[in-house]
Amino acid sequence: MTNLSDEEIYALLFKTLANKDRLKIINSVSDKSKTVTQICKDTGFEQTWVSHSLKLLKNNRMVEARREGKYIYYKLDNAIKPIIATAAKIAPKYKIRGD
Repeated sequence: MTNLSDEEIYALLFKTLANKDRLKIINSVSDKSKTVTQICKDTGFEQTWVSHSLKLLKNNRMVEARREGKYIYYKLDNAIKPIIATAAKIAPKYKIRGD
């Protein structure tokens, strides 16, 4: 594995979080564990997109997965919760434009 600087790690973290659809998935699993089907219902996204996003989030240790029988339940990793909570708190202070 490549040794990354702190700044490179931060950039990867924020790059992963910089997608509004992934943030909807993160919000869906922030309070309780859910299956892909439940996340699809919450977000309105197709199963392939949710599965792809969860794989990325899991690989980057932002969500945890546990198997129960034939189902896999996903939940937000506790280390990421303060980051999401802080973003939700400070975001309204900024008038960010998309142009």
